[in-house]
Amino acid sequence: AVLPVSHADADKVSYLQNLGVTVWIMDFYTLNDTDAVKMITSGATGIITYNYKRINECFNAFFEENTLVKTPLIIGHRGNPTQAPENSISGYLKAFENGSDVVETDIMLTKDGKIIIMHDDKITRTTSYNGSTPVTQMTLEEIKKYNLWGENDKYKTFYPEEKVPTLEEFFTAFKDIDCKIFLEIKTANPKIIQPTVDLINKFGYEDRIFVICFNSSQIQAFRKAMPTVGTGFLTGVTPFGSVSKMHESLYNSYLTYHGINSTFNPSFGGLNVEMYAALRHRGITCWPWTYTISSAADFNKAFIWGIDGLTTNDAQYSKQMAKKLVTSENKINLIADDSSDGPESRAEINVDMVTYARESKSVIGDENAFVTFIEGADVIKYENGTITALKEGIASFMIGYKTETANGTPYVIYSQPFAVDVKNDDNGGVITESRTIIIYIIIAVLAVVIIACTIYIVIKKRKSK
Repeated sequence: AVLPVSHADADKVSYLQNLGVTVWIMDFYTLNDTDAVKMITSGATGIITYNYKRINECFNAFFEENTLVKTPLIIGHRGNPTQAPENSISGYLKAFENGSDVVETDIMLTKDGKIIIMHDDKITRTTSYNGSTPVTQMTLEEIKKYNLWGENDKYKTFYPEEKVPTLEEFFTAFKDIDCKIFLEIKTANPKIIQPTVDLINKFGYEDRIFVICFNSSQIQAFRKAMPTVGTGFLTGVTPFGSVSKMHESLYNSYLTYHGINSTFNPSFGGLNVEMYAALRHRGITCWPWTYTISSAADFNKAFIWGIDGLTTNDAQYSKQMAKKLVTSENKINLIADDSSDGPESRAEINVDMVTYARESKSVIGDENAFVTFIEGADVIKYENGTITALKEGIASFMIGYKTETANGTPYVIYSQPFAVDVKNDDNGGVITESRTIIIYIIIAVLAVVIIACTIYIVIKKRKSK
């Protein structure tokens, strides 16, 4: 998707990216610094501009080292399997509670054509079943006889009644939860496609689902059945020892996933910062899998790189990390009077830091928060959330927040710019909204008086005749 700078809104961009859409922002005119910063802080994958030098200058001038203009999506792999049974409804709810933006689930077909959530071709590893019959040879009723306790019955005590869920049960459980869903198709059987599409339509989840698969034929079949839902091709990355080999590896992967109109979802083991930079410079989003506590260092590096989405077994790892800054109204109109203490010469703003766990706190007055002026630093004064007009002009600024990952690596996030328009009072010369209303009332009263006088004069003339 390519959006104009007028739509370079971080929430709009994030909404599309959560559905696997690659978003670019384009300016159709010469940029000012505020628009340049607005485009940067939108979190878009790329910027199309007539003035790339200004974009670079603004990034270097206004942003701290270790800035993340977009933090990664956290994807709960099979839920949160280090805290609840994998591929269980309890596990998905736990992943959401621990800050997952997306939950990833595996779907398979039973003997009687029901879609269940299961990773393996047998239920033996994660349930109380000790047999070896494949899922495809068991009915849903047979599968429901066994408990879903996780590997080696790890969660038997904590989740004694957990069962293997159907996809419909999972959709029902998440009906009122604002969370995106990655559906991984684990079977090559094309018969799973249509009932999956039917369930998505039944629940109205078309704008919540993203389908992933190792099988390109299944991806193509799904896209044909439901072209409005995004897809991702799961793959590996060939290790490389030189830049040319890296480009060759990327190109070979590109031929596969681009040919089926899917995103690039590689195993994280083959990624490094050079490869991710090469992807980023080509506008290619990257969704690596699967990080665990044992690979926390790799997760941390990928987070700092700003990778688009990180699939992890341990959503709790990033639970308390800062995800974004949320602001109040970003457009402010002020009046500059002689004393600069009138009610229209000041405005209060609020900026909240939101964690992955969706907990928020105001950063106004926080020692880790700071203001960065973009334009008009002499037009307004900023102090602890209060903006005071100093003189007529245009000003803009953003709030930054310094924080760190779970293992202590620093990073910085920013709000989108606040735009402030200051007019001079000039003894009432400026027309504010309230003054506009008063003027309209006066005009209306005068109009009524004129009409009344006209009618009176006409009546008098008729009577005199």
